[in-house]
Amino acid sequence: YTGDRLHEKRDVTRPRSGVRAYRCGGTRLPENRIALIEGAMSAKAVLEQAHIYNTTLTVFISALLVYSIGREMPVRRRGRPIVLSVPINLRQYFDSATVRNFFSTMNVPYDSRGGVPDLAAVIGILSEGFKDELTESRLAGKLDRFMRLSQNPLVRIMPLPLKNLFLKIGARHADRRISAVISNIGRVEMPREFEDSIRQFSACVGGRYIKLTLGTYRDRLVVSFTSPFRETNVQRRFFRLLSDMGIDIEISSNL
Repeated sequence: YTGDRLHEKRDVTRPRSGVRAYRCGGTRLPENRIALIEGAMSAKAVLEQAHIYNTTLTVFISALLVYSIGREMPVRRRGRPIVLSVPINLRQYFDSATVRNFFSTMNVPYDSRGGVPDLAAVIGILSEGFKDELTESRLAGKLDRFMRLSQNPLVRIMPLPLKNLFLKIGARHADRRISAVISNIGRVEMPREFEDSIRQFSACVGGRYIKLTLGTYRDRLVVSFTSPFRETNVQRRFFRLLSDMGIDIEISSNL
């Protein structure tokens, strides 16, 4: 399945309709600056905690993030879901010869109307959400919609400035259905001759809301938070949860 050929019709599951998600607010930093907070810790220690809950590293970290957001959410805002946007590497699911970025995203919701009773409950709900989204029919449906759009005759002849305008409008509309973004870049491998000279890797991305990126190098797991806001309640609660599990964390920040 490549992004360079016409899409093929197939029987796919239609996506669930989206609703406006809860979004953490706060005092924006001046000059459009981004707050960065990183926590470095033992990957083995975090995986041991994830395995206690019989889940993966990505789901475990996602649940910690949702739990932290939910605990900091005002009661009057609990009518809106907490929705995580998670990038998906499609090469793991479809054969592709394209050299372009071949990925999609999935939105995993948590109904916050009942609050966040405990971490185990959040993990269970998110685990089911990941399983529902990471199916071939759901992913194929997203690819087909993108291909239909790219092959639309009106889109192909549309002037670039007009395309850019519609893309901005579409992106802002999609953002309303996202509370935060989490991206696991996976395990970083380096040539053996460089391994001992490198302590850790980290990655961060900016945006209009909280974004979390995690990556592992040897036994060094780095979790990076970026946010346009001065407030750090969610980040503090997130790292405190890990610390209460007995995990040693080194915190660094540009604040």
